[in-house]
Amino acid sequence: MAYPDTVDPNKAPEKFKRVPAANPFKVGDVVHLKSGGPDMTVTAVDVAGNPNLAIPNIGVAYFVGEKMESTLGPAGIFMPSLRLAKMEKPKTK
Repeated sequence: MAYPDTVDPNKAPEKFKRVPAANPFKVGDVVHLKSGGPDMTVTAVDVAGNPNLAIPNIGVAYFVGEKMESTLGPAGIFMPSLRLAKMEKPKTK
């Protein structure tokens, strides 16, 4: 017996087909890994373009010292940057 994750999504019975997850990010959002790390800017969303993916991929750019790096990863490993949210609080009088 095959498990649902090992079934070809194009041949899988309807009940086993993956429904793409909503991507909570858009280009320009500032995120970081859930495990920590530097702030990163989202540069692309759902870059794989595969409707059978359970979790869409996002592309991010970040700096290591003065060198800019970029990578992609599943949206589920990122979260909105809490450091930026603290800096952007509106001033009240």
